[in-house]
Amino acid sequence: MTGVLDDITITGVVGFDHTTHRRKFIGRNARRDVHGSQATEPVIRIFTDRELDGVGFGRLTPAEAQGIVGKSLSALWDLHPGARSALGRADHALFDLVGKATGRPAWSLMGAEGPERVPVYDTTLYFSDLLPEYAGKGVGRLVEEFDGGLRQGFRAFKIKVGRGAKWMDAESGFARDVEVVRQLASAAPAGVTLMADANDQFGLETARRFLGEVGEHLWFLEEPFPESAAEGRVLREWSGSNGIGTLLADGESQHDPAVLLAIARAGGLDVLQPDIRALGLALQCGLARDVAKLSRVDLAPHCWGSYLGTFQMLQLARGIAGVMTCEIDSMTSDLFDDADWVLKDGFMHVPDRPGCGPILREDVFRQKYLPGAWQVGSI
Repeated sequence: MTGVLDDITITGVVGFDHTTHRRKFIGRNARRDVHGSQATEPVIRIFTDRELDGVGFGRLTPAEAQGIVGKSLSALWDLHPGARSALGRADHALFDLVGKATGRPAWSLMGAEGPERVPVYDTTLYFSDLLPEYAGKGVGRLVEEFDGGLRQGFRAFKIKVGRGAKWMDAESGFARDVEVVRQLASAAPAGVTLMADANDQFGLETARRFLGEVGEHLWFLEEPFPESAAEGRVLREWSGSNGIGTLLADGESQHDPAVLLAIARAGGLDVLQPDIRALGLALQCGLARDVAKLSRVDLAPHCWGSYLGTFQMLQLARGIAGVMTCEIDSMTSDLFDDADWVLKDGFMHVPDRPGCGPILREDVFRQKYLPGAWQVGSI
């Protein structure tokens, strides 16, 4: 591989904001107000002296980008365990570029140890019952959205809970959370899986109370409180002693891989959820190798609000072993063609095409995104 990369030189880098449209309006969660129908992500595009480029999610400054202009691609690429590329955590575009240069999908660069069809879940069941336009429907609105997700091809769903943290009084909010889970569990066909996410707003006592009410319906409970090995152990031990099989998932808010691994090793969770945008791909690969040594901990990378991040998370899931599931924030883009990423029966097909993500529409990039982008070097 190195010989091929030696002959390719970086000539320029462009950074821009990419706006995407969600397939439905997203309401509140326990911590934030309405999320809306659009999402915006930072994107970098790397150009070379060949007819090759790389595109990916990435927070990079023009000064940082200038540091790679004029370098060979081989000088930027190192995927040994634990290594970081010269782009640090903004390395999604580099995986895309190296994949195209070598004729390999990004998942192949990571090891090709995962399945072609990756299990996924719908992560968009927010507090739409609290939106004014659905006041007359209440929980029925969430049942409608759940049915829509089934028609879209999902067979697993994550339910936002924690209404009593900001939007309702504590008892009424807790009761509504329990009602939502029970109604969706009642509406779920056989074989459909449910999870819940409290966005750190429950605390230990409320988490125990919640699982005592609806734990039988939930595969995992995510973020009942901020990452804590001590509280995580207490909740896991309590669940086990009470015959509750709900797993504890956490990790998206902690961006230090060493801390994440320490919490997992200490028994503070069952499912580790490192954020694909915050860590990048090389660090995720290294962390996954370490997590694989912990036989009782599963990996379920986190990605919300990033169109490209979702596809790069799926590349990771096909590239490494041990990813139990990936969350999908369903969005459409005018800039990319993702027609060959097919969701069916709860699985997303990850294509064999070289690179990392969907196909960029060059005309849309030149007309809509390039005029407002920052640029270093030549493209």
